[in-house]
Amino acid sequence: MKTRLKDATRRFRSLGLLLVLGLQSLPAAEEIIVRASLDEQSVWVGQRVQLQVDVLGRNGWAQAKPAKEITLPGSYVLPAGNTRIRLQETIDGEDYSGQRYKWDFHPHRHGTTTIPELELQVSLQTWGANGGTAMHSAKTPALELSVKLPTGVDPNLPLIVSPAFRARQSWEPDASELRVGDALERTITLEATDTPAMVLPPLQQTEAAGMSLYPKDPEVEDLSTGTGRRRESITYLCQSATQTKLPAYAFQWWNPETGKLQSVKLPGKTVRIAGTPATQKKPANGVLVYRPLLYLLIPSAATLLFFSIRYSRRTIPEESLHFQTLLSSAKNADPPATCHALLLWIESLSPDSRSVLTFLKNNGSASAVQLTARLLQDPTQNFSPAELRHFATDLRRARSTYRKAERQKQQINRQLPPLNGPLR
Repeated sequence: MKTRLKDATRRFRSLGLLLVLGLQSLPAAEEIIVRASLDEQSVWVGQRVQLQVDVLGRNGWAQAKPAKEITLPGSYVLPAGNTRIRLQETIDGEDYSGQRYKWDFHPHRHGTTTIPELELQVSLQTWGANGGTAMHSAKTPALELSVKLPTGVDPNLPLIVSPAFRARQSWEPDASELRVGDALERTITLEATDTPAMVLPPLQQTEAAGMSLYPKDPEVEDLSTGTGRRRESITYLCQSATQTKLPAYAFQWWNPETGKLQSVKLPGKTVRIAGTPATQKKPANGVLVYRPLLYLLIPSAATLLFFSIRYSRRTIPEESLHFQTLLSSAKNADPPATCHALLLWIESLSPDSRSVLTFLKNNGSASAVQLTARLLQDPTQNFSPAELRHFATDLRRARSTYRKAERQKQQINRQLPPLNGPLR
């Protein structure tokens, strides 16, 4: 009997020791749980993808924010409509609560895209006698996304991926016979469902013989129906007598629901420009009636002409217009439009400053040179709004530096004596 009792005691001790060791080997419940997922694993170029990040805290409520602004190479990143959702879960018998965050992005490069790890700063608020707020650092797992390019896509034309796309244009006036001094305004509107307006492609401006171009700032709007709308207007000013062809615009539309690739075209216009400006008809004796008044106006007209010539030498309206368009594109966080406007501005600034990198190296900052190099290499890559706002500030300073140097050169040239003295 005593022997059996000793054996039973040893067995219980062994079982107890194993139980204690087993409990010690169990993993402790995690304070913070971070999950990341994509709503699609394979999409078309330009199609919307949603990144979802869940942050949960044990016995408390967890909130998070990225350690830095989220950027994805070759993609436009936008916040989704409802970016925060409250979560409550029970995991391995423990209570967790926190939030779900969402980001929409549109990839513009085909192939395999890697969503890198995101560094998060997580605050965990707990309750009770020992409650409080503690900060934690966490990372999301890296993800991969397959981005496909529809068969038959022309790489030289803009591609819109949307269940519905519409392009329309209007002309004011809708005429093909114009005269020198007349203005023709062309307005083009693009609309696409389930597509942010920022993703719609900017128009590529093409010079027209006998005309100068004055593009307005684009109007970008996201409608409550989920449709993105982009409207651009171009004013063509007739400057010389000729016949010219205003360009057509073509867009590629891929419908992911039907799997069809379509071409949407906006036709151009042939315009004939007469050499004499339009004049109003006058009565036969109009000159005789107003001749005294005409004599009085001649000196005033000469004075106005003198000052207008001096003013035109000091200012370049075309350059100012291109520069304002450039600033507006940068403030609207539109990298392709910013790149295009930057090149147009440099061309209008001075024949000696048409290399934008050279111009910025001589007049701008190192950060402006670096961002410009990135824009020229790939204007579709993601640039943060803060980067482009800072870029606009750098451009203002570079322009001011350049104009100051130009004024100093003109002043020095005026003070230099002529090469040949006066004839005697």
